[in-house]
Amino acid sequence: MKTSIAQKVAYQALIMLQDTVNEIDLVADNKIPLSCLPINQLPLVAYQVNFLEANGIHDIFVCVHSSAGLWKKVDKTLKGMMEKGMFSKLTTLVLVVLKDEAETASALKLIQRY
Repeated sequence: MKTSIAQKVAYQALIMLQDTVNEIDLVADNKIPLSCLPINQLPLVAYQVNFLEANGIHDIFVCVHSSAGLWKKVDKTLKGMMEKGMFSKLTTLVLVVLKDEAETASALKLIQRY
């Protein structure tokens, strides 16, 4: 009788938010990062997280640049969605704040310890 060992593969996702200071003048000077812009009553970043969660990815890293303190609004948006129970299957949702000159390789290096 053959026995097989099934390996559980855990995938992780990295969402790179490119919120910059001059991005559409921060949505008509309301100082809202584009990733937090509500579309059909959900922030734009929520659609990305929901899609990944629905497809079996439960460890998600969201990277944003530190420019003009926009990361604080992204953090507040993500925390608000978590408190409402929008992401029930997630095991990890980490906000990674990068220096403005940092690029994708820097983000990957920062999250490698998780």
